[in-house]
Amino acid sequence: MKTFSCDRVRGLVVKELQELCRDYVSLTLILLIPLIQLLIYGFAVNTDVRQLPTVLINNDSGYLSRSFVQGMVNTDYFDILPGEYNEQQAQRVLLQGKASFVITIPSTFTRQLLRGEVPDLLVQADAVDAVTINNAVNAMQTLPQYIIASNLPGGLRSEDNHDKININVQKMFNPELIEQFNFIPAVCICLLNSVLVLMSSLSIIKEKETGALENMLVYPISPLEFIIGKMAPYAIIGIVEATLIFSAAFAAFHLPFLGSIVLLVLVILIFIIISLTIGVIISSISKTQLQAMQFSITYFLPSIMLSGFISPFQGMPHWAQLTGKLLPSTYLMRISREIIIKGVSFADILPDVLALMAMMLILLALALYIKRRTLD
Repeated sequence: MKTFSCDRVRGLVVKELQELCRDYVSLTLILLIPLIQLLIYGFAVNTDVRQLPTVLINNDSGYLSRSFVQGMVNTDYFDILPGEYNEQQAQRVLLQGKASFVITIPSTFTRQLLRGEVPDLLVQADAVDAVTINNAVNAMQTLPQYIIASNLPGGLRSEDNHDKININVQKMFNPELIEQFNFIPAVCICLLNSVLVLMSSLSIIKEKETGALENMLVYPISPLEFIIGKMAPYAIIGIVEATLIFSAAFAAFHLPFLGSIVLLVLVILIFIIISLTIGVIISSISKTQLQAMQFSITYFLPSIMLSGFISPFQGMPHWAQLTGKLLPSTYLMRISREIIIKGVSFADILPDVLALMAMMLILLALALYIKRRTLD
């Protein structure tokens, strides 16, 4: 048996370091990417959501209602949407997820306060994501004692009612504030995304490492035929995987389902194609399975952190929201929640579906271009 040799160990260490330093892609992914992600996610993730889009229906022209609205804006939790809305239009905007609140001020608001009465204020909140609305509702509850008391003349204040407004909060779509209704569909999307991207990327890169991919060059196969042939089996697996994941989620967590199953299947199919295409692109730019896994992880993290899965999408800074809009998981998370919990129609989610279809076509064209160069 050979004795332990420090020289042999030192030589092996030097060899490994030299090989690692020559692999610039892996070295960059190992050292630089985590630092960049730390800075991005540290600034982007925020659970205290502010500037929530709010539809205001103010039926009172009195100065006390205007003061109350200004107090809402000053809390920084409410961003009043421009334009005038009737009740039907406001409900439509709330259903489509374009607004988090609909606040209705009655026409007798100022008159009741001047009489020492307690007016009613209706607040309809999109409660699909309970975390998003809680702080805003709590901030509104504290407004009367500061806003009304400072604007109402002292002689008109009642000892009991001068700082009271009956704020009726209607928690729409999720009245019991069950956070699982918002969380579980997003978990399903993340699991599906990670499985599909890894499967497609590692399968192709494995053939590249073993030389099987080079053997295919002797066959008269076009890049488009190659991509379709590689993606089709995994698309079938993806459909089975999606069925298992969502079926288990509904059975285990008793999620409601108010929308169209056909519509949900349609958008999931688009997402499966997108995920597999991303896997093909990753395999095309990677040289080893290690690089493919590193690229996949680099893609997974923003798909989780910037898509509205970890923290509410509205709570992220503007630049982070723009980045999140480039990720397909952002749209499917929003679409799945709206179909499952709100029961929206195809017209309500059409902009998000069109965004997913545009991503699919762009990524397919990019994969075709990269693979054509690779095969040539």
